[in-house]
Amino acid sequence: MTTFGGRSLGRRATLVVVIGVFLALAGLACLIAGIVFLRKSSTKINTENQYKPAVDICSYSLQAKSSGFVEFLTKVKNTYYDVKPFAIAKKQGVTLQEVKTKFAVYDPSPTNLKYVNDKAVQLLDELNKLTIEVKYLKPREKKALSQVKHFLQHVFGRPYDAFYYGGTYLLGPNLFCWQEICNVGAQVAIVGKLFKPKTTSELETFRDKLKMFNETFTQYQENLKYGVKAGMVRSVNECDAGYKSFVRHYPQVSRNGSNGRC
Repeated sequence: MTTFGGRSLGRRATLVVVIGVFLALAGLACLIAGIVFLRKSSTKINTENQYKPAVDICSYSLQAKSSGFVEFLTKVKNTYYDVKPFAIAKKQGVTLQEVKTKFAVYDPSPTNLKYVNDKAVQLLDELNKLTIEVKYLKPREKKALSQVKHFLQHVFGRPYDAFYYGGTYLLGPNLFCWQEICNVGAQVAIVGKLFKPKTTSELETFRDKLKMFNETFTQYQENLKYGVKAGMVRSVNECDAGYKSFVRHYPQVSRNGSNGRC
């Protein structure tokens, strides 16, 4: 009986060991399979996410598209270069031919300043009529909305001599010479670099562009004269500061008159 019991106990122990080894091997196999699966899943997710963030961050939200805000931003950009043709060279994707065709020197005439001012007001009114659910916009879209409102409220970002209805265009340059008239020298450089005539027709175009510069400064002087007559003037100290700042922007003209260079 003792011998039989010993054999029975030994068989049971062997069976337990076999089962244990089998379970251990099965568990190890499952572990290895799980690791491989997780690695493949992780690789797949990482590969997909390589492309998703850039698309998600840079693309417009559904709200920006459906509300018409995207189209409005494009309209503002195009209108800006229409009312300020002297900045056309800075337009994204502009061609040399487009610059030659559309470029025009800054025009300080009251008629043009009124036109620019009215365009800004018109666009601002159009923006205010758009039904935009701001909470559904992306952060950068919210920022763009605030910026374009400020941009239009201040006459395309340059209110210093473009606010026609306030009469500020009659005051002349300020201490910092922030007015557009102070940047005409840079426009002369654009004409010199881009308009290189090779034919009679191109030479005539070049001549006409150069004439515009004289008209710009002549009109600006007329604005100042009208401002003095109307009593729209700065204080003596402000006028003196504006004059000196203007001279610093055009030192050659100040020293040499019509023979000087902008």
